This record gives sequence, C-alpha cells and structure tokens, in this order.
Amino acid sequence: QHAHRIIRLRDGLVEKDGRKRLYNGGTGVVPTQRGQALTCRMYDFILPTLRSNKIQGLILEVITTNVPAIKSYEKTGYKRTREVACYKGEIQARPLATRYQIKLLDQYDWSLFQSFWDLTPTTQNSIAALNKLKPSTIIIAAYDEARIVGYLIYRPQSKTILQFAVSKDYRRKKIASSLFNHVQTHYGQSCTIINIDKSDTGTHQFLFEVGLKEFLSQYEMEMTF
Repeated sequence: QHAHRIIRLRDGLVEKDGRKRLYNGGTGVVPTQRGQALTCRMYDFILPTLRSNKIQGLILEVITTNVPAIKSYEKTGYKRTREVACYKGEIQARPLATRYQIKLLDQYDWSLFQSFWDLTPTTQNSIAALNKLKPSTIIIAAYDEARIVGYLIYRPQSKTILQFAVSKDYRRKKIASSLFNHVQTHYGQSCTIINIDKSDTGTHQFLFEVGLKEFLSQYEMEMTF
C-alpha cells in the first residue's frame, strides 16, 4: 500500500572527485502519504543495491523554498553543497567585439572548454549530460584568428543555453556578449539557463545585464557513502 513513493534515478553516472555518483532526477510524494518517513525507507531499500554496484554517492537539486523536501533529504543523509540560480528572459542586443569571429563547431572540445571554467557545472549541464544531448545542441565559438577564446552550447528545442565560458586571457572583451548576440540573432531572444553557481558573481551580473532575470534558486545536495 506504500507504492506511492517514487524515486527516479537517471541512467548516467556522475564522476566527481574520482567517485561514482548517480543523479536523482526526480522525487515526489503524494500529499496523503507525506509525513511517514518514506524517503528514508526508500533509501534504506536502495542503498545496498547501489553500494553493491560500486556507486559511491547521489546528487540532486531541490528548490530552496521547499523546506519539507530539504529536511527530508537531510534526514536521509544528503548535505547541501552549493546554491545555484536559474535564469530566463529576452536577450538584449549588446555591443559586439568585432575583432572576433563567431563560428559553429561540429564537436565539443572538452579539454579546451574546461580550461575556460571557473566552476564545475551541475549535473544537468555536465559533460556527461551534454554528450548525450549532442545531436540536439549547437556549439558556437568565438575565435581570435585561429584560436578559440570563448564558446556557448545552445539547445534550440528548449531555447536553453547549457554552457558558456570565455578564456581567462580574454575576459571583459565583449566575447560573451557576442556569443549571446549570435543566439539572439539566429535563434530568437527568449532564453533559459539553469543552475549557475551563486558564488560566480561575475556571471550573474553579466546575465542580468544581458536581459535575463533569476526565476528560481536551488540547492545542490550530495550524499556520499
């Protein structure tokens, strides 16, 4: 009679700090069954199976205002690791960096792209997730002559920017603005970008200036075992 509790684990593994983790892609309890510690009971059931398959942890995101869910996850063994923000809105045209050429790429260059990062993306924007989405994404790159100095990964189907970053040697040169202008010009103004680490104040300021507004805050939470 307690088959009202559902935890759905996505099929991809998340590699973090050399440890194998699974992403909890959705958790829900019907209102009439809440308050019965079903979250803990489900995890008591599934954790031995995960351990036997050499899984070393779980990751999820939860809306920061969902206090009951946060308490439930913490009782189960999750800990908050960071706070992230989600944005949406209409991209506003900005001055272009005319020195740089914008071109489309056929393949991800993760070795190069990661060298541009200040922070590691959350699971939904991770390398593993984007590799699975590759057929439905567009990779936009900014070039300084033959050198890629910035990139943006866009999914037209959902009008979502999945990742963007600029080389540390080329910051504050309007390269990110040029990449966003390309999205606006070729794919429309409406845009969403999720799970930007709130400690990345520069990116948050840029997204505000480019016309996007925060509509949701989430905690990333992890359980290790």
